[in-house]
Formats: sequence, C-alpha cells, structure tokens
Amino acid sequence: MNKYFFFFGHDPGAKNHIRPIFEHLLSLDYSAIFFDLSKDHNKTFIVNSIKELSNLNEIYIITGLSVNKEELYYFENLSFKKFKMILVVEISIGSKLGKDFNLSIPDYYFVTNQKSFDELVNLGIKKNKISITGSTHCEKLYHQKKKKIFLNDIYNIPDCKHEIISLFGIPSFDLTEKGLLSFFRKIEFINNINLWFVVRPHPRMPNKIKLKDTLFDIKNLTIDDEYKVETHLLIMNSLFTLSLTSTTSVESLLLGTPSAFYQLDWDYKDIDNLYINLDSIPRIRSVLDLENFVNDVLNNNFSFKTTKKEYHHLKMVRQKREFLPSLKMVAVENYYLPSLLEVP
Repeated sequence: MNKYFFFFGHDPGAKNHIRPIFEHLLSLDYSAIFFDLSKDHNKTFIVNSIKELSNLNEIYIITGLSVNKEELYYFENLSFKKFKMILVVEISIGSKLGKDFNLSIPDYYFVTNQKSFDELVNLGIKKNKISITGSTHCEKLYHQKKKKIFLNDIYNIPDCKHEIISLFGIPSFDLTEKGLLSFFRKIEFINNINLWFVVRPHPRMPNKIKLKDTLFDIKNLTIDDEYKVETHLLIMNSLFTLSLTSTTSVESLLLGTPSAFYQLDWDYKDIDNLYINLDSIPRIRSVLDLENFVNDVLNNNFSFKTTKKEYHHLKMVRQKREFLPSLKMVAVENYYLPSLLEVP
C-alpha cells in the first residue's frame, strides 16, 4: 500500500508553515501534492479524486489554518477513519476554527507554541492529540544566510544611497489604506538619511492597483503589487520592516531585520487577536512608539533578544517534551520536522 500526502493552505502564513514538510517528503520520494487554495480549484473534483485514490492507498491530509477557514472544507469532506488528518496551527487559534467545525475530526494538532496548545485544550481537545512541533518555516528562516542584493534596478531606485523600508499590508484594503496613510504622515521626522519605501500589498487584498491612487503624492515609493522580489530577500535588504500585523514581522526578526506591528490610526484589534501569542513583536500604537522604534534602529539599539529567547525556548521545549511515540522528530538541515511517516 502506497502513502499519499495532500497539503492544503490558503494564507501565506498557513502555507509557509506546512511547505517545508511537503518539500521534505518530496526529497524522500514520497507522493505529495500541495494545493494552494488562494488559486482557483475544483473542490468537488479534488475531494472525489482523493476518495477514489484511498481505495488502495494510505492517505494523509495536512493543512494549515487560515483566517478564512478555507482548509476546513477538506477536513469536513474527507473525514474518513482511514485517513490521517493533521492540522498545523502557525501562531494562534483565535476564531479561526469557527463555531461549527467538528474539533474531533483532526487526528493530530501540530502547534508552534505552548499558548496555542493551551488554547486547544481550553476548546476541549484532548492533550494527547496536540503536539508542540515548533515551526519548520521559522526555523528554516532562522538559519537562512544573509544575502545582499541590489534593489535599485528592480524597483527603479535612482541611486544606491537610499535605505529601504519595507511595509507589508493585510487583506483589508480599507485598513491597509488607513495604516499606510498614517505611517507616511508620521514618518517625516526622519530627515537625516535618504529613504525609499517599498509597499508590499497582501496577496489576498482586493483592488491592489488603487493603492497607487491613494499614495500618489508619496515620494520615493514603490508599490510592489507584482511581488518582484522574494519576501525573505526584500526583508534582508531593508533597514527595517513594518507590517500592519502579519507573520512577515516574525520572519523579519528571525532574519535579523528590525520589525514591528504598525497599529496606529486604524482598527487593529480583531487582527491583533490572531497574533496574541506573539509577545516578541513590538506594537507601535503611538507616535512616541514609532519614534522610539526608529531611533533604536538608527542607533543600532534595537534588541532581538526576546525573539531569539523565544525561538530557543520553543526549540528546547519541543525537544524535551514527551511526544506521542507516533510523533517522532527528524533532523533535516539543522532544523526539525515532524515525521509524518511515523504516524500509524
């Protein structure tokens, strides 16, 4: 009997946290397929095809957990006892599981931190179904080597004297617009260095082209709605990054670039609730917060200690934790992957 692994993810964070597992399985010559749910798919066809394949094969369903809950459709429509179903939670649960989802469907929950573990226990999920596996994506980033690239030609920046500041939006156009307008009104206190701003809209944000109308009078600005540079390379070559509350700030800190959540002059409470387990990310909620953050960066006083401490603590907790015997860990390229091959 052959093993087949099907991966489902919609939001960038949800996809990122399961993709290293997918790539690892491919490297071992297992049959694995990754469905990017942000693109059009025939859901019924996919479900029926997997059902048919299951007649003679062993099936594993591994998904991320996005804000729009797209992955849960496949849990609910593929909830057969012969399938092994694993839900990978990137940061926190919040309201992402929804009130109507049958929490007993996943065989295992893989979470990145203790707080997510506690969230699931409070929802009534048995502890022996939850494992703190850490984040394969974050560990991979943490060990990523710094790579210098020249963004001038890519973004039509006139010379090499500009420092890049990268700004990352969220799925809501209105909230992204408010956050960016607030930032550009308040960043004028930086006047001793040449800056170039790169705005990276969220892939799920509608009407991306309208940002150009909104920000038409901002100087030294590129709106990268074509995603010309890989995110980790853009982050590495930025003076600092700001997100309107997204996992790109986590990635930035792990890559060694200062970052914070910009939460000034827009209604951030609902989305911040999705990141409540991330204590290491600074929140900018006042002009003073912004000034202190920027000054710390410019004076090389920004501290990564909290992030690194959290990372190492997570790694230590995961290695010492008494996992289920069926959830063994394998070391690959200096970071750890849950070995799905050992799930009975």
